[in-house]
Amino acid sequence: MIDPDHPAGGSPTNLSEISRVLPVAGLEIEGRYQAADRDVRAGGDFFDVFPLGPERTAVIIGDIAGHGRAAAEASRSVRALVHRELTRAAGPADVLTAVEAELVADGASTMVTLLCAEIDTGQDLVRMASAGHCWPVVRRGSGLVEQFRQAPAPPLGVGLLDPAAGRPAEWAVPFLAGDLAVLYTDGLVERRRIPLDAVLGWVRDAIAEHSEPDELCRQLLDVAATQRDHDDDIAVLIVRRAIATDGDVRIHALEERV
Repeated sequence: MIDPDHPAGGSPTNLSEISRVLPVAGLEIEGRYQAADRDVRAGGDFFDVFPLGPERTAVIIGDIAGHGRAAAEASRSVRALVHRELTRAAGPADVLTAVEAELVADGASTMVTLLCAEIDTGQDLVRMASAGHCWPVVRRGSGLVEQFRQAPAPPLGVGLLDPAAGRPAEWAVPFLAGDLAVLYTDGLVERRRIPLDAVLGWVRDAIAEHSEPDELCRQLLDVAATQRDHDDDIAVLIVRRAIATDGDVRIHALEERV
């Protein structure tokens, strides 16, 4: 599990890094986290990776309302809750439903947007469900860039997800060797004075131009800094389906705090 709240080391450029190698076949993962509060260096945005089996991996990204220490603590609680539900849920939509029920029953008034995805490298697909969260952008191995725009379920934790209406919608899409998915929080794309579609266009352009996850993460943070007119936490997580060439079946996961 990647934990964005516990950086290690440091550097003259005020960056600290955590490097993890996880025993999951067929994926390369890079993540970046930038807190709005540079003094606290923690916030409510989060991501995590959970191996579920030899060919199945769960990936989540979320955003707790607010930022700072209180939001960081809430994000740790939500990640632990998601991890528990992943071990018994039938899929991403069921995870969102269970997390909503737990948060509402707890009465903590923690509002969180959450995207949950399950990648199955054996079946070459990814299943995903979103509760109020930004949908990912996918770059196919051919270079084609796709922006998902399905309507998400409401955010979790404040009683907006109506159990009587059924569980959140779940989508399954192909995820083949060479495909790359970019998951992010709204701090990457929201501006007060620039339309969302314009910023999403910058994001798609960066994804189209850079296929290497490390370089793409850095380019996306450059996008985040472009004409930025507010302070918000930013999380970016890139998942690429590896093309097997040498029998290496590890995830190489890097989380960098800016």
